Amino acid sequence: MSNQHLEAVPVKRNDSNDDTVFPLDPGPDTGPWNAEVDYFAGWRESRQTAQLLGTALASIGMEPWECRTVAGSAENGAPLIRLIVTHTGAAKLARLLEAAAHVGLTVETS
Repeated sequence: MSNQHLEAVPVKRNDSNDDTVFPLDPGPDTGPWNAEVDYFAGWRESRQTAQLLGTALASIGMEPWECRTVAGSAENGAPLIRLIVTHTGAAKLARLLEAAAHVGLTVETS
């Protein structure tokens, strides 16, 4: 029998009546962290944009238990924002984006 290390992941239950849970800190998706990379600077830079995205999602009807944004940084320290959605939240967001595309809504990036 192998001796596996299982790490407990803290979770936050949503306010609805279903059993959806989100990890409190999803951490980096890939690779080891490098002590020479300033991950904090990327996280600091992405915080305001993550909040802006969260507010925009709420304004189009996305509920807090359906999605959330998490500021972070990529392996190279670049600012990164994770969008964490439930299955139903992703389906709802897809329908909203399709509706926006159907009416020709586009956004210019700077």
